[in-house]
Amino acid sequence: MNARATVGRLFKNWEREIARPILVTLLTAMLLFVCSLAFRPVRSFLFPIDSGYPLWCTAEAYAKTADPDLHVDVYVINRTDEAFTRDKLLERLDQRAGASPDITSQFVRGEGTIATALPDSEFNRDKGSLSVMHHDRTLTIGVDQIQPHAILKVTAVVTGLPERPGVEITRGMATAIPFDMSPYQLACYSR
Repeated sequence: MNARATVGRLFKNWEREIARPILVTLLTAMLLFVCSLAFRPVRSFLFPIDSGYPLWCTAEAYAKTADPDLHVDVYVINRTDEAFTRDKLLERLDQRAGASPDITSQFVRGEGTIATALPDSEFNRDKGSLSVMHHDRTLTIGVDQIQPHAILKVTAVVTGLPERPGVEITRGMATAIPFDMSPYQLACYSR
């Protein structure tokens, strides 16, 4: 009988004690969300995002199962709503002395050389074009053109690396990348 009385008291004022606070919380959350969407232009004006240089770069290394070589995919990412050509990128860098829109990466390891480095034509189709040059331990990528919000890819194959018995190189291993990509992750140009 005591349990029945407790349950009866709990649900006696359920609308006032439970339903109304939940409804008020949900309506307040929805109102705040809609206001944040409605005032996005004002928020963007008051707190502009630094546009900086429009391209980012990143790389990931991987090894194919039966292949002793290391494959490195280098990605060039346009983070803006604007398409760029090499000339437009040069204009962006005009005020920075000695800067070039070419991405030049040096080897950071003592062993290995670049056997091949080619743009991935299938991946890059309708998104832009890259020019790629390599010489032993240096990789240079030039952006000829890139569409808005596009990602372009170059695949380099590195040979002459030491054996790695029992070590599987997967795409998530940043330490496996034989190039120094750190200067290019926030702004993808040569300084």
